[in-house]
Amino acid sequence: MSEARITETWAKLVAEQSTCEECRLRKKLGLVDVGGSELVDHRAKPLFGRFDPWKNGLLFVFEAPNLEDTIDPAKGYLTYDQETDPTGRFARVLMTEELGLAPQYFQVTNSVLCLPRSREGKFPVSAKQAQRCAARLREQIEVLAPAVVVSVGAKALDSLKHIEKHGLGKISEVVATPRAWFGRWLFPVYHTGQLARNAHNGRPESLQREDWRKLRLFMDSKGVRVPG
Repeated sequence: MSEARITETWAKLVAEQSTCEECRLRKKLGLVDVGGSELVDHRAKPLFGRFDPWKNGLLFVFEAPNLEDTIDPAKGYLTYDQETDPTGRFARVLMTEELGLAPQYFQVTNSVLCLPRSREGKFPVSAKQAQRCAARLREQIEVLAPAVVVSVGAKALDSLKHIEKHGLGKISEVVATPRAWFGRWLFPVYHTGQLARNAHNGRPESLQREDWRKLRLFMDSKGVRVPG
């Protein structure tokens, strides 16, 4: 499929998935997640990245949309710039400095389309939400047809097993180790959030930079060419 065709097909898929109301329908029907809670925040809506699709490229799968991108009327899409959260800002640094990838080609999505429900001030992805959104994530992968899917964070890596089992366990044991998966390659890296860079069980910036440099070397070895 040509890049023009991918762009057209991707735009059509985004339009289709933007109308998803499965979790709201569950609420109307009185259905709730395990433990008696709803799956998503009451302000949730499907969010997508804004990028130029590129053939046989990279697709980054993060965990979930953030609150600001969801509720800010000036946004409403996945932001990875200087005006977003620490996760997005550091991801932008890594994509530009370690991959040499222009932000316009940062193909990005999440393990779930919508902001999860709040738990103690955070918005963690539940296993049920990831399972329910897996079909949509699969559609995105099939349309964009990346050579490499980069899972960013443990939740993102775990969510991909709903599309095809990958047999990967703890991210600490498989980080920056490519694995053949779903007709392409899976490359796990740590979450790029501030907490993940500073927590005792996270991954400091120096090692995350090294992980992304390994990703660039892997891209080169597989003939994945950065646009431009």
